Amino acid sequence: MSITDAIRGGGTDAKLYFAVGGLSLLKALAVRGDRGRFRSELADAALFLGIGVVLQRAEQRRSAKLGDVDRLRKEVRRQFGREEEPSGLRHRARKRLGREEEAESQSMADRILG
Repeated sequence: MSITDAIRGGGTDAKLYFAVGGLSLLKALAVRGDRGRFRSELADAALFLGIGVVLQRAEQRRSAKLGDVDRLRKEVRRQFGREEEPSGLRHRARKRLGREEEAESQSMADRILG
């Protein structure tokens, strides 16, 4: 798994790293008699727990940004979504003759949001 895939994860990656870090802590407690292995397991646990915290914060920031984008889209649709009916002489003549434009132009909000 690449780093970008891990950052884009749906939150389960952080939980996985927390679980592995917790298991490493338990393993460190089990081998606490051997000083070298104890330090090694503590370092592994700290590494996994740290990565879990970073992934969790990245997911929170990502969801906050997505919420901001959704709010912005709703605001643009609210501001520019309602366009007035064309009221020119040409439009009234076409309407009266029954030749309504087939290809309606996109609304302002659709053009802004792409």
